[in-house]
Amino acid sequence: MQDKKIGLALGGGGARGLAHIPVLETIDKMELSISQLSGTSIGAIIGSFYACGLKGKEIRKILDTILAEDEEFWSRFFEKRSSLKWYELLAPQTTGPGLINVDKFLDFLKEHLPVH
Repeated sequence: MQDKKIGLALGGGGARGLAHIPVLETIDKMELSISQLSGTSIGAIIGSFYACGLKGKEIRKILDTILAEDEEFWSRFFEKRSSLKWYELLAPQTTGPGLINVDKFLDFLKEHLPVH
């Protein structure tokens, strides 16, 4: 299989896109090498973490800290001013193309991606 190339396309769909993480963890366990990677929406975000060299488990850990439902975590999270709050990524507006605050989202990526 060394001469074969594997491409991976990660789709969008919000929370459903989080299903990409177990797939990446399985690819890591199988020690497969992805030679081409593309994604849209949440798939592009997760794909960018993977393309930067993070493993599936590392991506899960990052997202778990953001999506955690642990009551103690949320208390610490909201008290800590230096951490990015997930709700700050949303910028509800009546004009413009979407709900994501681009500047805050870019700050999130810069904080978590190993490439600057």
